[in-house]
Amino acid sequence: MTSELILYLEPTRSSTLSTQVNSFFALCRDQPWHNNEALRYPPHVTMVGFFDDPSATLTTAAVDDQTPPPSSLLSPPPSVAEGSILDQMIQFLTHQIQQMMRVCTSKSSLALVQGLIRPRQDSALIAIQPSPLLLDLIQSIKDRFPELGLRLKRINHLSLCYWDDDGTRPPQPLLSFSDQMLRQERTQWTDQAVTLALDQIHLLSSIAQGDGFLNESWDIVLYSIRNRDKSNGQPYPLEELKRWTLSL
Repeated sequence: MTSELILYLEPTRSSTLSTQVNSFFALCRDQPWHNNEALRYPPHVTMVGFFDDPSATLTTAAVDDQTPPPSSLLSPPPSVAEGSILDQMIQFLTHQIQQMMRVCTSKSSLALVQGLIRPRQDSALIAIQPSPLLLDLIQSIKDRFPELGLRLKRINHLSLCYWDDDGTRPPQPLLSFSDQMLRQERTQWTDQAVTLALDQIHLLSSIAQGDGFLNESWDIVLYSIRNRDKSNGQPYPLEELKRWTLSL
């Protein structure tokens, strides 16, 4: 099977947010909602959706034809050396992240934690407010490597509990009785997950009682994955290829 790549923004492993969310995930694995999709990943904010890792090489000339848009907050990078697209992308990302950190005045302000939200009855997320620098970063990757067909994300949430039915379930009015019962059950499980999250992730209470957001430290992480099987309910076999710590 073709290898896939994924780019995440993750709370730094030593951070309070990472520690508390991982504690919450560990407790969830003993609960009725243990098979929800969020537990199959490390705590993360998706920057770019899964995309194929092509084995072809890309010439320097082809790369140099792609430049960040005029509105970019980051300066154009130097030429990228020949090699595999993966090697070139890592080199490009390293340069862009270094440039971003020179522009950024505070590493914590790159992404602000805003609190717990429920966009649907059967999902719970931590809302994230990304800096324009992060949005500009992923746009620059898409512009530089258009052949990858990157699907840019809003970088605006860290999932705590949700289910992925692959778009196979019909709209609410067309749900069968068994589907309605499953959705009701998932809503009840999410209610319980939210209660547990508020008990374990103390940062959320601090946000609710304070000024509405909290600074945290972050990493950008590039993963590779093979055989992403959605049917077995097990954690996905993510292989870390590169981690960039966003430090000043």
